[in-house]
Amino acid sequence: MAPGLAIDLKDSDPRVRRAAVAEVTDAQVLLAASRDGNLDVAIAATEGLAAMYRDGRITAKDLADRIT
Repeated sequence: MAPGLAIDLKDSDPRVRRAAVAEVTDAQVLLAASRDGNLDVAIAATEGLAAMYRDGRITAKDLADRIT
């Protein structure tokens, strides 16, 4: 992951975090972002996880880990 992207994922502005999440391709990062306190960021991360599942890049277990 690019250093700038990692910084943006921790930015205090949820709009910056949401934009950064849209560029993430790592399931673990998306799982963490799906627990963000800002609903827009969490939804964007969850949508990213859904796309990864649809494309066969993660399993249903990976998605189930999101709710535990």
